[in-house]
Amino acid sequence: MVDEPHAVVFSTHITSDLERIADYVSVLDSGRLVAHTTRDELLEGFRSVRGASGTLDAPTRSLVRGLREHAHGWDGLMATEDTVGLSAGVVVEAPSLEDVVVSYAQREPSHV
Repeated sequence: MVDEPHAVVFSTHITSDLERIADYVSVLDSGRLVAHTTRDELLEGFRSVRGASGTLDAPTRSLVRGLREHAHGWDGLMATEDTVGLSAGVVVEAPSLEDVVVSYAQREPSHV
């Protein structure tokens, strides 16, 4: 791994391993490549979002990947650029690699 012209392919469902050692991440969903980029670009491209039920309007709903609604509100993943202008009641945080990989392959927002 020190020798730049060489690569190691590491296939796993254990995302904590990837977070520690991967330079590039490829995400497969049902055999289809849905993402391939550097680990850092993948993490910077998304934000974990959550809010109370009243903060989930139709435009926001259409942008959330892996939307989960529950008794206390909702949560999911959004493209970083889509989080600008969210209502004040929505919490926006950096996601873990597991958050991104699990949500990325789920239902894509309608604008994609």
